[in-house]
Amino acid sequence: TACPPDSMLWSVASDRVYWYENDNRLDVDKPVIYLGGVPVLTFPYMSFSQGRQTGFLSPLLGLDLSQSRQSYYGQPIYFNLARNQDLLLTAYINDQRGGRLDASYRLLFGTQRLLFATHWIYNDQMFASKIAKMNYDLSDPVETKLYNIQKKWSKTRYDLMFHYHNQLTKDWMLNMQWRKTRDAFFYDDYQEKMFPIRLPGFEDIVEQVKAEKFQFENFARLEGSYANASWLFETQRYHELMTLKRYYIDNLYS
Repeated sequence: TACPPDSMLWSVASDRVYWYENDNRLDVDKPVIYLGGVPVLTFPYMSFSQGRQTGFLSPLLGLDLSQSRQSYYGQPIYFNLARNQDLLLTAYINDQRGGRLDASYRLLFGTQRLLFATHWIYNDQMFASKIAKMNYDLSDPVETKLYNIQKKWSKTRYDLMFHYHNQLTKDWMLNMQWRKTRDAFFYDDYQEKMFPIRLPGFEDIVEQVKAEKFQFENFARLEGSYANASWLFETQRYHELMTLKRYYIDNLYS
């Protein structure tokens, strides 16, 4: 589950379960999901397997008792598209930030590895509240324009990521990355929750995304060795992102 083994935050119970040893599968008849010991949801059927299988994964629950006091529920759905590709969709409901949808598509083909991921948030109420509390002089046309842009960002926020890796030959390797974000504050708000579920075989990409908190690169790199020398051919564009505190008008003009 998403909780420690001794946690009773949520659990699943049923009167009848069936274990199939040949394919290591557990089928549950009419399971009931409990939150803190209280029944909240039931399904006609549920199956747990150690192999890759299309279906629902363990729900994601969170409660932030800090100043924001926000809570969320996320439901991941896994699609086993083929032996070498899959898709993970995770829908969130957040009482402070509205709805959120994450999607991760993975493909392995020979020496090639591809990951496409997107995070989309609709009507981020908490972000809109932060923008409204910032000290803008709406009589100034420049500050008014910045305020309207940021207010528009809160309606639809998104992040897109594309990563490609290919070991062309024994000595040559191709890496490409393309990323785009709707607003400069997206990673400041969601950096620690970009990938709540691990992606086996793509851990290095996930760690790279988490490490790039205030900047990221779009690049294509051809690396290799030839004639007793190491070669790097690269095209790159570097993006520096801002945090909400750094984007205050007073700081911009100081």
